[in-house]
Amino acid sequence: MQQTFCQNPPAVERRKDAGDCACPLGSETLTHLRVFMEKLQEKVEDLQKAVEEQTTLALAGYPLDKDGRPDTSGHRSYHEEIIEQAKARTEYWRKMTFELSKYGLIGFVLWAATQLWAAFIAGPKQ
Repeated sequence: MQQTFCQNPPAVERRKDAGDCACPLGSETLTHLRVFMEKLQEKVEDLQKAVEEQTTLALAGYPLDKDGRPDTSGHRSYHEEIIEQAKARTEYWRKMTFELSKYGLIGFVLWAATQLWAAFIAGPKQ
C-alpha cells in the first residue's frame, strides 16, 4: 500500500532520493506539486472573481423586479414581445406588398384591355 502524501510514519521504508520525507514520491516532487496546486488554486479563485464581476456587470443592465433583484424573466418576455411585434410587422408588409402588386397588375390588365378594346372598336387606321 503506497501513500502519495508526505504523511507516512517514519517506520515506512524510504527511497534514496526522498530526503527527509518518508513519502515514496520524494519531498522535492511533493513540494513542486504543492506549489503547482497553490498556483492552480489562485488561478481558480481569480477566474471565479472574474466570473462574478462579469455576472454583476451583465445583470446591472436588467430592470429590477419588485424584490429588487434583476428581472431576467421579465427581460426575456420583453424581448419575446419585441420579436413577435417584428414578426407581425414583417407579415403585414409582406401582405401589403402582395396586395399592392396584385391590384397593380389587375389595374394594368384592365387599362391594357380598355386600350385594346378602344383600338378594336376604332378599327384599322389608314
